[in-house]
Amino acid sequence: MRDTLSTAAPDTEADYNVLVAHIGLDGLGHVGGSEAGSLTLSGETLETTDAFDYVALGHLHRFQDVRDNAAYSGSLERLSWTDDPDGRKGILEVDLAAGFTSAEFVTLHEIPVRPHIALPTIDASATDDLEAEIIAAAETVDASGSEPMVRLVIANITSADWSTIDRRRIGAAFKNCLHVELVPEIIGEEQITLTPPDLREFLSSWPGARGIDTEDFIARAEHFLALADQEMSA
Repeated sequence: MRDTLSTAAPDTEADYNVLVAHIGLDGLGHVGGSEAGSLTLSGETLETTDAFDYVALGHLHRFQDVRDNAAYSGSLERLSWTDDPDGRKGILEVDLAAGFTSAEFVTLHEIPVRPHIALPTIDASATDDLEAEIIAAAETVDASGSEPMVRLVIANITSADWSTIDRRRIGAAFKNCLHVELVPEIIGEEQITLTPPDLREFLSSWPGARGIDTEDFIARAEHFLALADQEMSA
């Protein structure tokens, strides 16, 4: 990528030249986490792109000016729970005719962002009906027209109790949410069952699973989830 950027040359016959690159830059962090196949280069790498009227950068999830002629537009949505909760999201307008010395060169038009809602933690050891507690939590979410992303931590729960939760009933309670992330904090020596109890049933009924070796698919999923669990516990 470094070599590609250094050899990129503007078209001398064009009115304007724009370079597009998907890279991370040192010192800007990883808003929203790292990505598969991502790479980070030094800021000096962009010095070779000075001849371009504008360099449109992707990778950082928030709007960020990095050079007179270069900026990250950022993402239109928050893509994870660490994704800049107070940052501005929007569409970037670049006036190439005005040039980078103008105050109107880059303008961020902010747009509403889908709500990310972290519900109060539920203590599984303090309730006789965990599903009812989760459903009651779902009823507190104002999902009118916004299709929010919701996260709910379930503390002090055993692996056995976690595996018996009716996912369909919970899904119905959160039906107006785009995504619901239930995070169990498992207690005891038992390990969480990595494979959801209805995964085989889903694969057997899902048209998109035709031709998939179900047992091989599940074995691979369990392998990668186990690796992730080891890394998170390290």
